[in-house]
Amino acid sequence: MSSQHPDHPYPVLTHEELCELIQKLSLIFDVVRVVDAVSLFVVDMDRNGHCRMQSHHCHEIWHKNKRCENCISLLSYLKKTRLTKFEFIGEDVYHVTSQYILADQKPFTLEIVQKITGDVLRNSLNSPSLHQQLESYSALLYSDSLTGIHNRRYYDDQVADLRLDAIAMLDLDNFKKLNDTHGHIQGDSFLEDAAQELKAMVRSSDIVLRYGGDEFFLAFQNISRENLMEKLEKIRLRLHELGQRRFPDLELSASIGAVMGSAPVSKLLPYADSALYQAKSRKNHLFFHEDFIR
Repeated sequence: MSSQHPDHPYPVLTHEELCELIQKLSLIFDVVRVVDAVSLFVVDMDRNGHCRMQSHHCHEIWHKNKRCENCISLLSYLKKTRLTKFEFIGEDVYHVTSQYILADQKPFTLEIVQKITGDVLRNSLNSPSLHQQLESYSALLYSDSLTGIHNRRYYDDQVADLRLDAIAMLDLDNFKKLNDTHGHIQGDSFLEDAAQELKAMVRSSDIVLRYGGDEFFLAFQNISRENLMEKLEKIRLRLHELGQRRFPDLELSASIGAVMGSAPVSKLLPYADSALYQAKSRKNHLFFHEDFIR
């Protein structure tokens, strides 16, 4: 039987128990699947305990070509908990539950999907546009209106209490000079481009958000110090190249402060901010806080 330990408040199962659970749940719910939250691939399991990544990502069920903005498989994996959401496809509404589990000591998320037709919602709640309103509200709540990436509120509500391997703060150098010289429209355009570059350069399991003004926050899980430094250095170079290409008359670049640890993000943040201050004193620089924060 599955078990839960007070120090690990989530299901701990064998692969055989998980396979039996999936079979039983599949008799009740429309979709029951196991997701590798880091790669976002759906996982097949047999009773012998063998795992095989399928050729499709979990978000493809929603006809999307990238990770959902409100990906609860990722968040439940990072928080080691159970989360729920509504997903909307046309007139249909789906209730989705994602539960962090350990199967033979390997972490996964168990995802359960149940369809609720749009007609049922309209008849019961007398609100034809309810699903549109909920979807719009979610997008407005956690999306930065300028860049389209996650915003500061997403950090406060969803990220601050997570335990991640590393975080970084990034600030655009000479951004005020860009606004003063070329105007705020050009400044906004550069912020949009910078945000999209950041999003393109991280994994789907990483977090990128606009923390405020020209400052961005990045968070990483399952990454080594060497790989983190390599990734952040590539980001620094890419943003410097972007600045030189778009505004060669200005010395636009990025300064980055980073820290690794095993503590809530809110505890790591002051150390990353201090490292960013050191990087900003030199500009176009990556500064790494040497201590591992616990």
